[in-house]
Amino acid sequence: MKRKEQIIRYLGRIERASRQDVAMEIKASPHLTSVYLGELKRAGIVQNVEWPDGSKVWFLTKEGDRRWHYYVKRNRDRGA
Repeated sequence: MKRKEQIIRYLGRIERASRQDVAMEIKASPHLTSVYLGELKRAGIVQNVEWPDGSKVWFLTKEGDRRWHYYVKRNRDRGA
């Protein structure tokens, strides 16, 4: 499974997470995770919100949610 797909699956399961949480889940460095999140953000799949304390959380957009449902259905059809 590719890292971007792992990010989408993780955010689909838990709804929102910090960059560090995503990095730990996909077993990648925070820098590499930032690169992937940036690419997914430009593609309109994820968005981030900055809280008043300065922390950011990432979550799926409607397009990202559709992509997550596609991955779930694909795995169900494959029997995985």
